[in-house]
Amino acid sequence: MNIKSNGFLKVVSREICRISSRPIYAVLMLVMPLAVFFLLWVMFAQGVPRDLPVAVFDQDNSVTSRKIIRHLDSAPSVMVSHRVTNMGDGKDLILSGKCLALIVFPRDMEKNIMMGRAPEIINYYNNEFMLNGSLVYRDIVGVIKTVSAGLCVQTYQKRGMSFEKALAQTQVIRVDTNLLFNPYVNYLYFMVSGLIPAILQIFVMVCTVFALGSELKDGTGAELMECAGGSYRRAILGKLFPYAVNFIVLALFVNLMLIEFMGSPVRGNVLFINAAAVFFITAYMSVAAMMIAVLANLRLTLSNVAFYSSTAFAFVGVTYPLIGMPLAARIWAGILPLNYYMKIYIDQAMRGAPVYVSFYSLVALLLFTFIPPILFFPRLGRILGHNRYWGRV
Repeated sequence: MNIKSNGFLKVVSREICRISSRPIYAVLMLVMPLAVFFLLWVMFAQGVPRDLPVAVFDQDNSVTSRKIIRHLDSAPSVMVSHRVTNMGDGKDLILSGKCLALIVFPRDMEKNIMMGRAPEIINYYNNEFMLNGSLVYRDIVGVIKTVSAGLCVQTYQKRGMSFEKALAQTQVIRVDTNLLFNPYVNYLYFMVSGLIPAILQIFVMVCTVFALGSELKDGTGAELMECAGGSYRRAILGKLFPYAVNFIVLALFVNLMLIEFMGSPVRGNVLFINAAAVFFITAYMSVAAMMIAVLANLRLTLSNVAFYSSTAFAFVGVTYPLIGMPLAARIWAGILPLNYYMKIYIDQAMRGAPVYVSFYSLVALLLFTFIPPILFFPRLGRILGHNRYWGRV
């Protein structure tokens, strides 16, 4: 074995001993990431919200209103949990959070329908939480439109029109709606697959900064450089190697769980997704090492890492479309490796896009991986070996 590889292995062995002697590393590297993954799995296991409570104020109390209420109660996302006798009680239920919507059937609704008039059914719904509000609104409107169409068909048939003609008269313009890539509106598929990498990159950056920054804080940088035979490359790469292996295995394990056990679809190239996961980890480790090289202070770097990583999920277009964000937000998204990894995951897992569509995003991850070491590792090596930077907190 040559001296260079021996120096690298010495650093790796030294870092494994440091990791095993400090419980905080086990917490950051395994316990908390797996706990968060399990928590998200439990939270989103159902995939689609069901039986969201709504209230009904039935002033008509007719066969038609009761029919609509039965249809509402059978809708996937709606459960008629309360029946109120006045508007005040319905308002209180919404304000207290016990119900997400109040549906009001007006007086003489059935009578007006029989006379050919168009009564209004009023729907008050809480859109403070857009997911719940949109699901409730969609099912309520869908049920009322379906029942309304059925009543119109019956009215035309009573006038002597055939069923086919009555149906055509009711649906003058038909909309053929096709949901692409997530037809069941399953939030497990896109929310968990986005949240887990967003949380994982926080642990990756914190561990990387803590590992390198602790050498400065404890004043052990010279010992590290000596162990590496004076080579900053062997010192930094050997030190970060155990963390890289740990988080890469963790990222691949998460992908396996998402695909094999949680049923997340994979319509594209799974090997490309896993390759992207590897460079996603190395990209964030490189960025974290760059930050500690620039700031040369553990506490200050951790603060900047917290800001950089904790805001990432909001800027990758999973919940709010990136194309609709202002220019400053799109620029910020461009300096986040998570943005490119999520593009690859969505393109390959959900859309089934050809590999070449995702290739530029993989190139971006490679640039994040290799450019910071080239530019900043020499400075990081000087910092580790210079007592001027030791003991900083």
